[in-house]
Amino acid sequence: MRLPADGSPVRVHLGGPAGVVLGSESYELPPIPRPAATLDPLTHGTPARLAFDPGAPDRRFVYDRGRRPGFLDGVPGVWWTVNGRMYPDVPMIHVSEGDVVRMRISNHSGEAHPMHRPLPQPAARLGRGSRRT
Repeated sequence: MRLPADGSPVRVHLGGPAGVVLGSESYELPPIPRPAATLDPLTHGTPARLAFDPGAPDRRFVYDRGRRPGFLDGVPGVWWTVNGRMYPDVPMIHVSEGDVVRMRISNHSGEAHPMHRPLPQPAARLGRGSRRT
């Protein structure tokens, strides 16, 4: 990074409100530029037409995250559950390419928990306790 030859400070934004100012203390800090308008992602742009009807899914799933006391590999504890079942007896979600799927995902564990979708694995059985709903 090259700083200005006159020693004036440079503000480097790190994301959100965080930033670092580099340069001499003898200059005033440059003002933080503000956008002219606030972007509202819920009203920005025009929705594109869907190639399927989300109101008529091929498959529906319920995925309720929770915790309950139990034993896992002989160890007592309060373990994560999916639809009331502990690993390895959690229900697996099976879909086929082209299926329109509707999921209701909820977290009743009392803790924040990130949700992530594993990559599709065609023609593979992903675990025990599978059932079609």
